[in-house]
Amino acid sequence: MPKTNAKTHLHLIENGWVPMKEPKSLSAAMIFSIPFMILNGRMTIGAIHIFSSISFNEFGLPSHSISITLHSKNMDRTYDI
Repeated sequence: MPKTNAKTHLHLIENGWVPMKEPKSLSAAMIFSIPFMILNGRMTIGAIHIFSSISFNEFGLPSHSISITLHSKNMDRTYDI
């Protein structure tokens, strides 16, 4: 994160500005952003569905579900959305 100017920060606080709460680490920021990623993905799929005649079957996806597979050295997991 970029360093803040202490003088400007104090001036803003005195004028009623409230600092935003930010995640402490990059991993926390990534985890907290997952719901926004899912929402964005659903909105994108919805926009494609409304404005285009392309079907999900053309991309090899069944129209009723989306499957995500995570591969690991120890195990494989599949999540259906």
